[in-house]
Amino acid sequence: ANVGQARARGLELSLEAVPVAHLGLSAQYTFLDSEVQVSTSAFAPVYEVGRPLLRRPRHQGSLSARWSGGRVSGGATLVVVGKRADSDFLGLGLEENDGHRRLDTRLRVRLVPRLEAFLVAENLLDGEYQDVLGYPALGRSLRAGLRFRRRWGRVPARYAIGTLGGALVWCSAMLIGLGTPGVDHAAHLGGLAAGAA
Repeated sequence: ANVGQARARGLELSLEAVPVAHLGLSAQYTFLDSEVQVSTSAFAPVYEVGRPLLRRPRHQGSLSARWSGGRVSGGATLVVVGKRADSDFLGLGLEENDGHRRLDTRLRVRLVPRLEAFLVAENLLDGEYQDVLGYPALGRSLRAGLRFRRRWGRVPARYAIGTLGGALVWCSAMLIGLGTPGVDHAAHLGGLAAGAA
């Protein structure tokens, strides 16, 4: 390990509420005060004594809302992460990672008993951020498909899961891959479909 001894103390808060029927709200917040007290690395400034722990934000939190009424349900989650100590470990002098916000949403519609359609949007605001320096997160992505909730014992499980699962994976992968340069979508989708069968 590059840190011989460290101190970390903080606070975690969470709140849940149901202000009206079918609507649920929740919030979480974490405060972390950390410090390297003994370092075993003489060459990485990010591990110097007195520095905060690597990739541990001082502030982070989330807000979520979920709604369910009859055949339609959905929700949204906003995650906020503060700036934190980080490093590219390439000697470029990058020692801090900026904070970011990410909004994910989801929608589900029951079409008939045991069959529902869903739509999921991740990073809906198309924010540019890096969970780890040098590794950019994916931009906005959409996933859509059908989910079959079957009664066990009537249809062979392998047939039901394999057929519907293969179609779902193919559809999801196609939507995520749109606009991604340098990706052989046909080969990628073919491999997914074969693996799901």
